Amino acid sequence: MQLTGPSGVGKSALARHTMNYVEERSFLEGGCVFVDAIGVQDKNDFFKKVNDRIVNDSSGWLNQEQHRAELDLDSPCLSTKKPSAKSIEETKFFRLLSYLRAAGEDFFFFFDNVDSLTDLSFVAEVLEKCPAAKVIVTGRR
Repeated sequence: MQLTGPSGVGKSALARHTMNYVEERSFLEGGCVFVDAIGVQDKNDFFKKVNDRIVNDSSGWLNQEQHRAELDLDSPCLSTKKPSAKSIEETKFFRLLSYLRAAGEDFFFFFDNVDSLTDLSFVAEVLEKCPAAKVIVTGRR
């Protein structure tokens, strides 16, 4: 779902309310991931912020050592500069998605204030690679 409109009409408030509603009722095994994209310079910054939210959130199950080891997000293959259309952070994000899907986890992603991102095609890729995921994106356009 994409919510668009001028500043101040309540897009973010609606997204946060929806997230709280979903979390309170435990509709999802994996949980909700809210990422505010204000101040994000580019897609790499955005994916870094998303990855940090998923992996480092102290309440998240991915914070457990066994999951971090299985994910191997600091793998040398991710830190070398290979010609690729995807950045290192974007590659990490899609590795996380694959892991979540294999673990049977379903997540609700809220990407707020994405106005600085010119390419949102990754949202379709998220839904394609992880059909159980739900996504709300807010922005002015």
